[in-house]
Amino acid sequence: PIQRIPRYVLLLKDLIKHMEEDHPDFSNCNLALNKVLEVADYLENESIKAESVQKVLSIQEKVSGMSEKIVQPDRVFIKEGDIVGEPSPKDTTLRYYYFFLFNDMLLQCSQKGNNKYKLKKKFLLKQIKIVSLPQATKPNAFRILTADEYFTFSTSTSTEKDDWVNTLNDTIFEFKKNDVNRRAASTRLSVDGKNKNRITCNRIATSNNNN
Repeated sequence: PIQRIPRYVLLLKDLIKHMEEDHPDFSNCNLALNKVLEVADYLENESIKAESVQKVLSIQEKVSGMSEKIVQPDRVFIKEGDIVGEPSPKDTTLRYYYFFLFNDMLLQCSQKGNNKYKLKKKFLLKQIKIVSLPQATKPNAFRILTADEYFTFSTSTSTEKDDWVNTLNDTIFEFKKNDVNRRAASTRLSVDGKNKNRITCNRIATSNNNN
């Protein structure tokens, strides 16, 4: 059972602690400990992934108005919480929203009944920037900037605002970094595939010439 893995780690650590380095089993015990630690790390990572999938699935069941499924193979839940939409020249009414942040997008929703939400706007992280506004002019407020417009939101406290701004910026940074890595890997695979095809064609041509 998975629950026994931490016990094995503690047992091996305690055994090694009381074992002389010249003991014939000292090396094997250290090797066993490293292997068990690797298994423990793997199981912990898989458990976190499973919890994330369950969380994303539960959000999908709560949110209506999406044109596609929220659950995607690489989508990871990051953060959620209440947000206030600041008045604008066109609309001076305060509006209350609920944000769901994932590793690739941010959903701005309005609450519809008990634990149910309706999508108002979807922000793709690759298309937005986050700006923290000065406390003196806009207390606890920040803006989401797109290519052609911006949206101002606020939180209850400055600490909450800082947490949202930092989490959003960190998540955007990670997404863009991973996107660059994915593009680089895709380019390498494309180049490798073209090279292999070129080599194969050259071999066929050489074989035909020899015949």
